[in-house]
Amino acid sequence: MLVKDIMRKKVITINENESISEVARLMSDNYIGSVVVVLNKKIRGILTERDILLAMAKQQGILENFW
Repeated sequence: MLVKDIMRKKVITINENESISEVARLMSDNYIGSVVVVLNKKIRGILTERDILLAMAKQQGILENFW
């Protein structure tokens, strides 16, 4: 099996200046675990559910050495 056999063809993107809550809603609505982050139609990165989870844990003081 190859990546192309199971990958999604429709790429979901979000502007890097969107809120995390908007990204979470987008992921939930589309049953996806990551989004491609763009600015001015240029790819800036990828944001995953794990990124959100770890950032929230750090914000709450659960993780000390993150990023």
